[in-house]
Amino acid sequence: SYTTLMRAHISLGKAGFAERVESILCDLRQQESNPLAKPDERMYSVVLDAWDRSGDPNAHTRAEALILEMNDDFAAGNKLVQPTVICMNSLLNTYLKINQTGAAEKAESLLSWMEDESRSGTNKMIKPDTISYSTCIGTWAKSSASDKFDRAESLMERMIQQC
Repeated sequence: SYTTLMRAHISLGKAGFAERVESILCDLRQQESNPLAKPDERMYSVVLDAWDRSGDPNAHTRAEALILEMNDDFAAGNKLVQPTVICMNSLLNTYLKINQTGAAEKAESLLSWMEDESRSGTNKMIKPDTISYSTCIGTWAKSSASDKFDRAESLMERMIQQC
């Protein structure tokens, strides 16, 4: 399957594997006439995982674009690409790894959006889990913000209430 092929590229770990895996997804998106080649959430999840593992300093940007693409397609009625908490956790993990100013804020903003979307019923599949909260807490812990411990503690309290 295409997902297996994508995972094989990740396992090899050759330079540019994330780009190659994403290009397979892009090729599949263009093959509308082939019902066996329709991208689904699992394929997107593999591509997000590839970016998460890539070590690329722009991995978070690529992952954000993929999540937006999935969310737009899902909102347009494509149920095959409904984002899940696994996809969102991959994006959160890219924020943890970039170690840039503003990464913790982005992670917490995404977490809040996940909470809102799942609570409203728009997409219950992205309800944050303990991994989501822990990753966001870790992003705050790595932050240089003066209030990072207060922010991390606040997230811990939210996790206890939600999970």
